[in-house]
Amino acid sequence: MWLLGYPTVIGSALRGERTVPMPVTPNTCAETRNLPGPILTASGIIAFALTLITAGYGALTLSALSALAGMVCLRVGIALMIIEHRRVKAANPPEAAPHDRL
Repeated sequence: MWLLGYPTVIGSALRGERTVPMPVTPNTCAETRNLPGPILTASGIIAFALTLITAGYGALTLSALSALAGMVCLRVGIALMIIEHRRVKAANPPEAAPHDRL
C-alpha cells in the first residue's frame, strides 16, 4: 500500500507484505576527513568579502592581505575537496554496466 509515493508501514507488516526500506542519508559530519575543504573554501569566500569591504574603506594594505588569504584558502580548500572526491571515488569503484541493453 502506497500513500503519497511512500510505502506505508502501519499494518503492512501485520498483513505479511514486504516493506521497502527508505534510503538513509549518510552522516557526513561523522567523517571528519572531508571537513577542512569546505571550511577553507568558506573562509576564502569570507576573506574575499573582507577584501571588498576594506577596499571600500581605503585600507589597501589590509585589502591586499585579505585578498592573498582568500586566494590561498580557496585554492587549498578546493584542492582538498578534489582530493577527497578522488579518494572516495577510488574506494567505491563503479559497477560494470549490464550488456543486456544493447
